[in-house]
Amino acid sequence: MSKKETPVKFNEFVTYLNSLKGDHACPMCQEESWTLFTPDQLTQGDDSENMIITTIPGAFFNAPKDKRSTLYRSPGLDILIMECQNCGFLHLFNYKKVEKNVASGEYVKENEGQVDES
Repeated sequence: MSKKETPVKFNEFVTYLNSLKGDHACPMCQEESWTLFTPDQLTQGDDSENMIITTIPGAFFNAPKDKRSTLYRSPGLDILIMECQNCGFLHLFNYKKVEKNVASGEYVKENEGQVDES
């Protein structure tokens, strides 16, 4: 995420999740209470411009002549987390995909294809 981009906010993630067709019951314990983790919730309270975004680490292997391996970070592995408050089960959402969907609004929604009768 570049410094010019605005991170996905907590309320945007809540609205996004609520707009999706899927059930919000935990697949492990069937509870429906969740804790959400977004960059604005995880950012340290200092004056730094750096944002904390959770990410899944990957491994990068150098050419065969160099047998060392090093860790890399890829924006494709940045995640938003939905954690069951009862059992701790984690749903992981690709940050870039959610950011794109929130910005464009172009994704399958719960009420898509239904006629608004209000």
